[in-house]
Amino acid sequence: MKRNSFNVLFFIKKAKLLKNGEASVCMRITVNCARVETNIRKSIDPASWNQAKECVRGKSRKARDLNAYIENAKIKLLWKSQVNLTMLANENCPLWPLKGSPLWPKAR
Repeated sequence: MKRNSFNVLFFIKKAKLLKNGEASVCMRITVNCARVETNIRKSIDPASWNQAKECVRGKSRKARDLNAYIENAKIKLLWKSQVNLTMLANENCPLWPLKGSPLWPKAR
């Protein structure tokens, strides 16, 4: 049985600081060893970023808002990935008639 992998990682780009001295917060989604990186259009002071916990240190309004945004994004992405994998594995799935068609995900 093939094992599917899914991971979401948040990080900052320290090498490319913005004009105000803050670093952009980026998100990397990995599905079965295929990566996609995107900028989430948020920025933070690099000194206040905790990479181990993937969140901002502190209790300022900006830190709380960014941490809530990251947590909500993780929950939504993980939930959607579980729903998609569960649906495709279920024979009663409304997408089941598409199996074998070009729209069906290819097994690796």
